[in-house]
Amino acid sequence: MRILKQLLRHKSGLIGSVITLLIVLPIALAPLIYSYDDVINMNLAQVLRPPSLEHPLGTDELGRDLMGRLLWGGRVSLVLSSVSVAIGLVAGVTIGVCAGYFDGPLSWLTMRCVDAMMTFPRMLVALFVITVMGQGEVSLAIAVGISTIPIFARLSRGSTLALRGIAYVEAAGAIGASHSRILLRHILPNILSPLLVQATLAFASAVILAAGLSFLGMGPAPPTPEWGAMTAEARSYLVTAPHIVLAPAVAVLLLVLGFNLLGDALRDIMDPRLTQERH
Repeated sequence: MRILKQLLRHKSGLIGSVITLLIVLPIALAPLIYSYDDVINMNLAQVLRPPSLEHPLGTDELGRDLMGRLLWGGRVSLVLSSVSVAIGLVAGVTIGVCAGYFDGPLSWLTMRCVDAMMTFPRMLVALFVITVMGQGEVSLAIAVGISTIPIFARLSRGSTLALRGIAYVEAAGAIGASHSRILLRHILPNILSPLLVQATLAFASAVILAAGLSFLGMGPAPPTPEWGAMTAEARSYLVTAPHIVLAPAVAVLLLVLGFNLLGDALRDIMDPRLTQERH
């Protein structure tokens, strides 16, 4: 609750919260507004209609309501991004914390592999994983998640190294506390703040990456709505019906902007060094 109050007092946090809420809330209520059949079934009598009271954002090249597809597509994008960040967070933190706490050749080798992954663009890593696993929603989520692992691994390892030499951690080891108890009681709780900030920023980048891969045809198969795929399907109508291209593209832009602003605000609030600088 304290963090929420600080977030709403922070200019970037307030703007980011409003933008995110205005996008996520309608997406969450999508099943109450549009049935899924309405957004996947063609209606050739309503092709490329401009915005109207019946269709607030118009219709697409197959006569489907664009607002409905945008909201249902947002659900797909949010789920894919959330699963991706969860995969990257769990795997990355496990690797990073173990590598930071247990010093040795295996830890060194593990982090060199992580460093090697970071030398490749995330899009390339994700494309390689999808090539191996095949196309589809599950493959897309796993691919984006794997590309996120190095970010969390390096962050959690650095934080663990900083905490490992602190007096209360050494004291816990001296009195016979097990490694698992030290990690769960003393290490992990103290690295949650930077991980929360990074997870917020990683979510924004996951939205972009998932949309980009879907744009390339690596995501959900038609007629499943997804923002990147919707943009790709409509790009041929950019001149004649720009609204069907701009709607999903602007949705991606606003969602990413909202989460980036939230991440920046959380970093300002939770980083004590930045707090001291402000004072």
